[in-house]
Amino acid sequence: MPDPQAAPTNREAGEQLHLTLPRVDGDSVALGDLQGHVVVLEVSATWTENWRDSFTRYNALVREHPDQVTAVLLLVDPRRDVLSPEPVVREPGFILGWDPQGAVAAQLQLATFPTVLVLDRDGKIAHISAGARPTAQQLRGWVTPLLAAQ
Repeated sequence: MPDPQAAPTNREAGEQLHLTLPRVDGDSVALGDLQGHVVVLEVSATWTENWRDSFTRYNALVREHPDQVTAVLLLVDPRRDVLSPEPVVREPGFILGWDPQGAVAAQLQLATFPTVLVLDRDGKIAHISAGARPTAQQLRGWVTPLLAAQ
């Protein structure tokens, strides 16, 4: 079994990420449509501990950087009712995704949940973290330099 820290995904830093992510409302969002924003994509599962804590963290992040950062929490679970009611209202720029079959996780060949991919404004992977939810401080440390780069 692969080491989730050494190889959390089949993708690498610097790689352009082309994915269409299913949203909880039944629509979808293509990562290419988010270019110009720094994107934080967390792929997780509802059976992981404290998955709802991500709402607070990502709401704060998009509030801190309106129109510059998009946060996507993509949850794997076959049951839609597990996601309802949502723990808090999502701020603009915070997208909740639902991947009932785990298709995106399979496409990325994720080794563990949660896995976080941070994309620069051009949609290239700038950072990958797996196995633990990032703290607000870690998120700022990954996002701030990408926002400064023009």
